[in-house]
Amino acid sequence: MSYKTGETYHGFTLHRIEELTDIHSTGYHFRHDQSGAELVYLVNADPNKVFSITFRTPPWDNTGLPHILEHSVLCGSRKFPVKEPFVELIKGSLNTFLNAMTYPDKTLYPVASMNPKDFMNLMDVYMDAVLYPQIDKVPEIFYQEGWHYHLEKPEDSLTINGVVYNEMLGAFSTAESVLYRRSKQLLFPDSPYAWESGGAPDEIPQLTYEKFIQFHKTYYHPSNSRIFIYGDGDMDNHLAFLNREYLNHFTAIDPDSDIRVPITFTRTKAAVETYSLPAGENPDGKSYLSLHYGCGQNLSPKESMERSILMHYLMNTPGSPLKNRLRDASLGQDVFGSYESDMLAPYMSLIVKHSSPDKENEFETIVRETLEELRDGGLDRRQLEASLNIAEFKTREGDFGSMPTGLIYNQAMMNSWLYDGDPFAYLKFDTAFKEIRESLKTDRFHTLIDEIFLNNPHTLKLRLDPEPGLSERKIQALSKSLQKRKESMSPDELKSVVENTQKLIKRQNTPDSPEDLATIPSLSREDIQKKARTFPVEEIPWDGGKILTHPAETKGIQYANFYFDLSAVPEELLPVAGLLPDLLGQLSTEKRSYTDLSNDLLFYTGGFSVNTSALLPVQNPDDFLPKLMVSLRYLSTFTDKALDLAGEILTQTRFDEKKRIHDLIREIRSDAEINLVNSGHSFAAGQVNAALKPFGKFEEITNGYDFYTWIADLDTHFEERYDGLKQNLEGLLKTIFRKEGMIPALTSETEDIKTFTKHLKSFESRLNSGALPAQTWKLPLNPPNRGFYTPGDVNYVVFGTYLPEDIMQFSGKYHVLRHILSLDYLWNRVRVQGGAYGAFCTFSRNGRILFSSYRDPKLGKTLETYRMIPDYLSRFDADEQFMTNIIIGTIARQDTPMSVSQEGGMAFIRHLTGLTDEMIQEEREDIVSCSAEDIRKFADILKIAVSQGIHCTFGSEKAVKEEKELFSEIQYALK
Repeated sequence: MSYKTGETYHGFTLHRIEELTDIHSTGYHFRHDQSGAELVYLVNADPNKVFSITFRTPPWDNTGLPHILEHSVLCGSRKFPVKEPFVELIKGSLNTFLNAMTYPDKTLYPVASMNPKDFMNLMDVYMDAVLYPQIDKVPEIFYQEGWHYHLEKPEDSLTINGVVYNEMLGAFSTAESVLYRRSKQLLFPDSPYAWESGGAPDEIPQLTYEKFIQFHKTYYHPSNSRIFIYGDGDMDNHLAFLNREYLNHFTAIDPDSDIRVPITFTRTKAAVETYSLPAGENPDGKSYLSLHYGCGQNLSPKESMERSILMHYLMNTPGSPLKNRLRDASLGQDVFGSYESDMLAPYMSLIVKHSSPDKENEFETIVRETLEELRDGGLDRRQLEASLNIAEFKTREGDFGSMPTGLIYNQAMMNSWLYDGDPFAYLKFDTAFKEIRESLKTDRFHTLIDEIFLNNPHTLKLRLDPEPGLSERKIQALSKSLQKRKESMSPDELKSVVENTQKLIKRQNTPDSPEDLATIPSLSREDIQKKARTFPVEEIPWDGGKILTHPAETKGIQYANFYFDLSAVPEELLPVAGLLPDLLGQLSTEKRSYTDLSNDLLFYTGGFSVNTSALLPVQNPDDFLPKLMVSLRYLSTFTDKALDLAGEILTQTRFDEKKRIHDLIREIRSDAEINLVNSGHSFAAGQVNAALKPFGKFEEITNGYDFYTWIADLDTHFEERYDGLKQNLEGLLKTIFRKEGMIPALTSETEDIKTFTKHLKSFESRLNSGALPAQTWKLPLNPPNRGFYTPGDVNYVVFGTYLPEDIMQFSGKYHVLRHILSLDYLWNRVRVQGGAYGAFCTFSRNGRILFSSYRDPKLGKTLETYRMIPDYLSRFDADEQFMTNIIIGTIARQDTPMSVSQEGGMAFIRHLTGLTDEMIQEEREDIVSCSAEDIRKFADILKIAVSQGIHCTFGSEKAVKEEKELFSEIQYALK
């Protein structure tokens, strides 16, 4: 069908058509005449179609209105009155993406699918959810997702519970999160950014149900929306559907949702805030020093890219001049910077972690003096161009992992479209990159340094000081406040709170009726692709060994992986082998300084990384292959330079830069400590694995919590241990990077493989020769049932075990079991009823069974929930429609689109571990044939699992110590 500007199609008037060559799409910009909704349709050949509807949602206060509403509208609607349509879609849709996101000034509801029928279903459910939610008819939705006083019996203690409330307790648990949130709020007073859109835990309980409903009525109207559709879909059909089913029933209004950010700073503002440390911890040297700079408003794509490139140049490379100057001054444990761009008024941040107040002036002086030097001629144009090159490489590559490409474009568009600008502006990056490249010949970036940093009154100086016991005092104060609140209640008020709690519990425990479930649009098993995806690998003989290749369309980019054997590393040096990946590419070589090396890597590659891993052979699940993988991506025209750089790093890295190595170690420690609080479930899972299997212990030593404790100890005793560390690192280069045992693997266009093999000989010639004997590792297992407490206020509770093959008998039906437990049993009991942000489980081919919770207010109760799984399974019953939906949802997880580099990585791992296409196809057929009876049969197997399983928790001090009888030992997680 031919579309013309000025014409109206199904109530949508087409205002603009533009060929967007940078993203291989044609853009259509419509306005729906009656409702006032704007819609952009990006037409292209991508089968992974994306739909989203976005609302401007400037927060009114710190109670988390936008965030709680984002959760709540997906809990039942006019056409789909089930308790959680969102979950039902995850269970039974072929979606490739399904979520919702709250930003500081907008709320985004995106879905994606490669199946046209499924895509229409997703669009229907999401439109009904945002425009006709049940929140005004079912207040229990607000109580569950937002907050409520929880009192099951009059004699119980009064508590507060709610999914968002607990999520934000977790989100506010790290000093870094407090710093970023407060910097935004202080930098933009008298604007929506002065409020926390996610909700501050202390203030969420101030939100009333009436204000919650009013927020929806105010902002969730088509006139306040931006609708986005992307891909190879039927545009005429989609426009007709949206008009007929939804938009034609609304009349345009003025939503008065403009984002206004008045800037009134005439000089730098200064502030001091606090964050919590556990009671008794020494606060010395634990302050955060920071400077934050407003970057203007309504930036063009070129202006935003310039700022991003400037921050990368200043702070985010091994040779970054400002970062290195701050590091050299030894101001703190770590220094880092960021550019926050998803706002009308973006800003930059410079941060020193774990410093002291008496270094604040020195921090400011170094920043100013360094920037003045750069402005006045010290700016390294080649280094700046290197930062531009990597930005351009990544933008043109378009490798967004498993994130749908359309969603990335949608998010980029909002930087202009949300603020009534050109919706296509941020999709035309080619012009911006050309203009920036030309500007490198001028003094543009010198001027930019002056404008943003040196002569910018819109600046904030924020210090964050530690306050030991702050969290504990808040918890105690809340407990006393709730006790007083309960004591002040009249008998009728007390009765009302109990009744409301029981009503909520009843709703949570009452299954949706078959009639309501039938309203959720579904597919049939015929909609499932019968054949599993394959990831072909070809072996090319090479110098007595082989090269693995995965041919693919890569836009002229090569993705090279080199797998090196770690079995010759002595056991006592495994932690050092775990450190090595973080140092390679960050230090000077015999040929280049680390600054020159960084520049050349940015010039000639799109990324260089090193990781350790334990590959698990399918046929021998008790064995593991310890590997160090070097990954490199580059344009095929730079194959020689990229492989030359990689070879130089692996064989000629110098470890005599004592201070720089110590700085890197402190940075590794800093990052791990942030992750311990934000992603405790990963560390807890590692501890469980390390208590059960040698490969788990290997992963812990090289990349888990055990590695963190080793790093922390090394940092503390660096001076006396450096000489030995240097010698060990130098020895490991010779031990690990050898021709024998190296497996090269390449994902590229077929015609580019010869280019790779041509230059591989030179790369290989740098490596050492001669096979080394494998070491005998004892790898003593960790103690089970450990409890670790962190500065956070929520818990990550993990329980797991390994079952032998004769008991577990892994098949594709375990994928279905995982889907059922994660989205039915665990979702309802741990998330909905327990208030955790998430809960999930894993069943692996090597016999691993693992259950995890995320940002969980409970601990012992969650463990008990895990132990009750066999009982749930023994009574499990489901009709054909339920099983069909679950099977479809399970298949969707198997078929999640991957980037080209991810597909290549998957192909090589399958090949190296012996996982064949036939096995994957057999598993797929197991999934499709799975029945309710098959699920019930798992009850006996899970009974064995929970009877012998162990657990680990990273959580709040209060929770861990109150349930100390659960643990074999308890310790503070941070060292």
